[in-house]
Amino acid sequence: MNAVSRTQGILKSIETAVLFFLLLSLVLLSFGGVLLRDLFGVGMVGADILMRHMVLWIGFLGAAVSAAEGKHFAFEALHIPEGTLRKSLDAAASIAACVACGFLAYAAWEFLQDERASGGMLVGFGNLRIPRWTFAAVIPVGFSLVGLHTLLRAVEESLELGGRQSRMAPSSDTKT
Repeated sequence: MNAVSRTQGILKSIETAVLFFLLLSLVLLSFGGVLLRDLFGVGMVGADILMRHMVLWIGFLGAAVSAAEGKHFAFEALHIPEGTLRKSLDAAASIAACVACGFLAYAAWEFLQDERASGGMLVGFGNLRIPRWTFAAVIPVGFSLVGLHTLLRAVEESLELGGRQSRMAPSSDTKT
């Protein structure tokens, strides 16, 4: 396993663990809210807003894991059989996707800076206040992770393609 594959695997493991924690928290918050409403007639202040933002985090981290596994959406206008041409076109499409994710991450970063400057609060619990920007941070982070995973997959595919071509090339050591 090369350094690119190890990096991809470590990132994916961290993202999967955070996804598990977020999903578990989402279920517990939701279930807890139902119990509190049904048993005591009260709700949790700010829980609905937190859960909506947790879904946003789950969506972006899920997209990053999907990109790591190469299972993100793809559009195929022409059927191109497996082989060198297919791998080359896949690598080019991955690079284009990385550029698009870079632009989206930059725009999301600008949005995040505006969100921080506004000073808006997402929810407050007594003296504890959670700023809106902390949950909006997933947008630039998410686009960056999707772009990074796509880039790492493109590098992996290029390394595989390069290795396959060097094995197929005639050796200069053979005598004719």
